[in-house]
Amino acid sequence: SRLQARATRLAHAVAERHGLSVTVRMTEAFPVLRNDPRVVAAAREAACEARLALHELDQPQRWSEDFAHFAHAVPAALIGLGAGASQPALHDARYDFPDALVHPGRRLLWAWTRRVLDSLTDR
Repeated sequence: SRLQARATRLAHAVAERHGLSVTVRMTEAFPVLRNDPRVVAAAREAACEARLALHELDQPQRWSEDFAHFAHAVPAALIGLGAGASQPALHDARYDFPDALVHPGRRLLWAWTRRVLDSLTDR
């Protein structure tokens, strides 16, 4: 909200400087992602089974992901498979996917998929 307010002030200032008027409308293209607790629990168990370190974030992240649309339709959770703090951000032009993540990622997703399907059919 602070970024939106700053952008709005900047747009108005630039418009005023040039004798123009401006109307600012913000559109949030991605809905809030609410992780399903059962799917999160399955992810924790899967990470343990896959022998992967689990780091849960203290604060919600503002990842702009269209994945939230899926989570509004079905139980879901968004996880990240960390590439390390020294790696450029995912959408950075310098990002180079570390091939070493393929096998741990496969183990995690396989274990997680089994657990999610089991938890959803045990209702």
